[in-house]
Amino acid sequence: MRRATTAILALLAVLLAVIIAVNSPLPVINAQYGDIILHFAADRAWSLFPGDCVTLEWRVDGIESLHIEGRGEIGWGKKAFCPQVNNSAARFEVRSPDGLYRKFKLRIHFLPDLLLYLAGFFGVIGSLGLAVYCLRANQPQSRLPWRGLLIGAALLIVLGAAIWLAPVNLPLIDYADEQVRLRYWAKKSSLLFPRECLAAHWSVVGAESLSFNGDDVFAIDDRHSQGRYCIEFGGAPTLTLQTADGATSSHSLPVDMLLPGAGESAFIAFQTLGLALAGVVFLPLLVQAAQAAWRARKWRDLCALAGCLAITLLLYLPFGFDAAAHWEVWVNGASAQGLSGVKHRGEEVSRFFALMPHILATLLDSDSFIGFNLVHFALHFGKMAAFYLILRQLGARALLAFLTAVLCFAYPVNSGLMSLRSLPLNHSVFWLLVGLCLLLDWLRNPRRHSLLGVLLALLFNVASNESGYALILVLPALWWLRGEYSRRLRLAATVLWYLPAVFKVAWLLLLELTSRPAYTQGGLSVGENGLGAAADTLGWVYQLTFLDGWREAITSLADNYWLLPTLLGLALVAGLARTLARDDAPAQPATYRQIGGVLLGGLLLIIAAVGVLMWFDIYRDDAWRMFFYVPMGAAVTIICLLRLLVAKIRDQRARDYVLIEMCLLLLLPALSRLFVQHAVTIAAADRKARILHG
Repeated sequence: MRRATTAILALLAVLLAVIIAVNSPLPVINAQYGDIILHFAADRAWSLFPGDCVTLEWRVDGIESLHIEGRGEIGWGKKAFCPQVNNSAARFEVRSPDGLYRKFKLRIHFLPDLLLYLAGFFGVIGSLGLAVYCLRANQPQSRLPWRGLLIGAALLIVLGAAIWLAPVNLPLIDYADEQVRLRYWAKKSSLLFPRECLAAHWSVVGAESLSFNGDDVFAIDDRHSQGRYCIEFGGAPTLTLQTADGATSSHSLPVDMLLPGAGESAFIAFQTLGLALAGVVFLPLLVQAAQAAWRARKWRDLCALAGCLAITLLLYLPFGFDAAAHWEVWVNGASAQGLSGVKHRGEEVSRFFALMPHILATLLDSDSFIGFNLVHFALHFGKMAAFYLILRQLGARALLAFLTAVLCFAYPVNSGLMSLRSLPLNHSVFWLLVGLCLLLDWLRNPRRHSLLGVLLALLFNVASNESGYALILVLPALWWLRGEYSRRLRLAATVLWYLPAVFKVAWLLLLELTSRPAYTQGGLSVGENGLGAAADTLGWVYQLTFLDGWREAITSLADNYWLLPTLLGLALVAGLARTLARDDAPAQPATYRQIGGVLLGGLLLIIAAVGVLMWFDIYRDDAWRMFFYVPMGAAVTIICLLRLLVAKIRDQRARDYVLIEMCLLLLLPALSRLFVQHAVTIAAADRKARILHG
């Protein structure tokens, strides 16, 4: 029955596609402006694949010049036009004898564009719908309702195609009187998001002066100019003309706005909503987990987590929680307080939860940076605790999980770990670890509350930063390589794990295809020989992870004026580790093959940790953004190497004690480097703060 339903839906989709293609009118533009006559047309409405070109035809009369796709042409003729992805409209630019400039676009339906749009549309709506269904059903072992899913997918495809193929009437004003002629247009008909902007274009003949939204426009001799209009300005993009005799006329483009006047406040409200959701969903989960651990008398785990908290606190005590921050944090902090004139980086639509920690910090203390330091402290502890719990759920002994988590936190590879400017990245890493921890818990005990936590945590991760995408891609190997779960349960966990990332990728695709803002900073390019450059970057990452980083850590011992708290941290780790080793029940020692397999997994995890950023020129050789996920794989690798070195010791307690001593030798320079880095970061921020204060 399922096959019959699939076949019928596929047949209907093909039939619908044929009907749409056959009945699509041929693209044509006919216009007349006095003595100017314009005719532009194409011989086909559809181009099916890259390289499938259409033939453009034009006849114009009474003009001064004509450019087609930027190239000058005579008044009649034909030429081939080959649509490309996100560039499927042929551009005609006409200048009349009086100097007025007009631009026309002849839209060609390009099948790859439609398919990409459908992928984005289906990805956004479909992932949300599937997440709601999974939360409602919460039955990972049951069969999916394939017939309903297929019908829903077909309806989404039809709806998406209808939206994409619907004609778009862009804002356009053609105005002429006895003295002035105006062509005024924009490339978008609507503004949907906070801080979204559009470029308003105009060509004017006969005006003495003009202003755009109240600002005078100079150098109008060019006769073709543009202005930037953003949704927070309110009103509409308005051009005011004044003639030589003093007469004025105003012209406003009809632009639809979802949230007129929405700016920083709408973005901050959305971040605050995310923060409230986090409190409602995760605080009860945290309380339930603590109560369960207490009732089950999991004293070793509670002691290990308390040790993680103490180590993090020890790193902050010499410096306090009122240290100043770098300018990015000043800007984002001011944005969180809604101060006028403060601009965020323009990533509100693509990284819509990036400032959640800044909102929380502002709520804690809006008059200083104490709130920011407290939130950063909590993120450091939260990452270490979540990583420990993940290792425990994967079967690691408490001792090994604790040492690995501490080494991961202190691993000498990230040059910006202690800087407050890394708040969004630490925030993103934290939520990925929380999501993984909750998913492993859900695999053992499928609860709806845990599932909601998984989806929300991963959404916070991908909606804060994209650098963990490659890691998200490979982490399902953790449950696929373990035989304790059924195939259907592992498949359900994988689908759920990917849903937030699919939603974000589809969202970015839709933004790109609809000319919406995604990343206003720009500069994301692979560059020439992208594969070779990525390989070089990967080699540099391994060199810094296993050689240069440790060399820097050892060198930091000579500059460490906080040797006492460093030694206290080592003593704390040593005491807790010895306690965990003493209380651990005898266990069968891991084989060389098992340890080697985990070691190889740690090395491969480093590739996934930089698997996104290593492709982009702007992030190569970036010694802090590149390394936020690297310590996880690196710490696992180092612990496995140490376990191989002590594997020949037969007595478990003696083997554990030797392992602890070797870890302490590594943690001494690693913790020293963290104290030095913290001090250097605060000193640099203080110098910049003095400049900002004047």
